[in-house]
Amino acid sequence: MKFKLKYPMLMIPGCILAAALGMAIAAERAAFADAPMHGMLMPASAPSGPPVSANAVAIHNFVFGPNAITVAAGTTVTWTNQDNEPHSVVMIDQSFRSPPMDTGGHFSHTFAAPGQYRYFCGFHPQMTGVVIVRGSNG
Repeated sequence: MKFKLKYPMLMIPGCILAAALGMAIAAERAAFADAPMHGMLMPASAPSGPPVSANAVAIHNFVFGPNAITVAAGTTVTWTNQDNEPHSVVMIDQSFRSPPMDTGGHFSHTFAAPGQYRYFCGFHPQMTGVVIVRGSNG
């Protein structure tokens, strides 16, 4: 018995989507093997709502919380994954990225220079946040 699709053209968009998703996942995982890149800080607009002063960010329910923090130059910020899914921290300017963090995993980075550092989750790009680094004199 010979199998023939009635509408074979309808399979093309699905195949393209599956291939794109597979390539995106492979690229994200391969990037973790590379050494972190150090590059220029890209300017960003101020986040909505007042930032919270702290040096810890919890990842819970697919949200970075708080999503905006303000720290002094030289402060180390630590992200901790409290979800049951892996997450990562990727700077928009690609200056650094964390390895994948499983449940209970954490990642820390010291911010030496003042500026606004925007980031997202490499697995879930809709998850975003910003670290605002002030100079040591305020």
